[in-house]
Amino acid sequence: GSVAEIDPDTFSITRTVDITLPPPSHTVFHSVGITPNGRSLFLVGEDVVSDPTQVIGRFGSIDLIAPVLTATELSFPQLSNIRPARFQFTPDGARIYMTQSNDTGGLNATQTLNLRRDLLFIFDPSFISLVSELALPSAATHGMDLWITGPRGAGSVKGVLVTNATPGVNGTVSLIDAATNTISATIPVGRNPKQVTVYYVGLAANDNQATPIW
Repeated sequence: GSVAEIDPDTFSITRTVDITLPPPSHTVFHSVGITPNGRSLFLVGEDVVSDPTQVIGRFGSIDLIAPVLTATELSFPQLSNIRPARFQFTPDGARIYMTQSNDTGGLNATQTLNLRRDLLFIFDPSFISLVSELALPSAATHGMDLWITGPRGAGSVKGVLVTNATPGVNGTVSLIDAATNTISATIPVGRNPKQVTVYYVGLAANDNQATPIW
C-alpha cells in the first residue's frame, strides 16, 4: 500500500508515499511506473466495490516535484469492465500501452460475466485519453514489451510484442504495427510464453529500453 523512494548510492529510503486512498474511494492501486520526464509516478488500479455489476479500471498520479508526496486519483478515464495489468510508456512520452487482466479472482458472478478480455489499450498521456484498443488472441495471460527506435532518451514505438499464453497449450507472440495498431504477425513459440523482451544492438546505449516490468 505504499511506494518507497530509494537512494541508489546509499540504498536508503529517502521518501515514502501512501497509495491507499482514503474513503470514499474504493480504488486499489497495484502497479506504478515513472513517467519518461521523471516528474510523476503513474498509478494503475481498479475498483471492484462501487458497482456490483462491473470492475472499473482507474488511474492516479503522484507529483514527484511536490514537497509532500500525495497520491491523487484521476477522474478520467474510467475503464468499464477492465482490470488493468501491465503498462509501459514510450520514452518520448507520446503513448502508454496497457494490457488488461483476464483474472476473475475477487469478482462476483456478474462482474466476471461482464469482464472484457484479451485487449491492448493505447493512451495519449497528455490528456490520458484512449487512442485505440486492439483485440488480442484469446489466452489466459498476456505479457508485453515495446520495440523502441529513435534518438537517445526520446525514442518512439515501432512495434509492440504481446505474448498469448495459456497453461498447457502452445502459445504465440503477436507483433503489432504501432503505425496502424494492427497485428502484423503471429509467431508460434511453444507452451505458456509469459514474458517477452525486445533487444537490438544499441537499444540500451540509446536509453530507449522500455519501462521495467514488475
